Amino acid sequence: MELIITMPIVMNDADSFRKEVSKEHKIHISISSILIKAVASALENFPIMSGRWLAKDEIWVPNPGETYIFYPIQVEDSIGAGSIEKASQKTLLEISRELNSQVDEVRSKGIDVLIAMPEEFSPKRPFFDIT
Repeated sequence: MELIITMPIVMNDADSFRKEVSKEHKIHISISSILIKAVASALENFPIMSGRWLAKDEIWVPNPGETYIFYPIQVEDSIGAGSIEKASQKTLLEISRELNSQVDEVRSKGIDVLIAMPEEFSPKRPFFDIT
């Protein structure tokens, strides 16, 4: 079972913050980086949001500090998927560096790629997908 939540948000302050931090630290901070960090922080407070139904009356709730955040990457005609491992334990700058590196990889390969998929992916592997 999949739960999809949507809501409109005003990103003016976030965009100003992004531009200020990008300029100060000389690193590209994208809205995606901010979104990944926000999702990771939310999962720290509400880990059941990345839980999995195991049986009729059983939900497995992962350790939120271990969660992978998966997200789409599109660069021109190339589409890929990236992930940030243990995003809640990383700063916005660390997440931005990883995301920028993964975007560069999609750009350089010029083909559809999947980045950083855990080798031992299983139903009990904690992950959260941003689509």
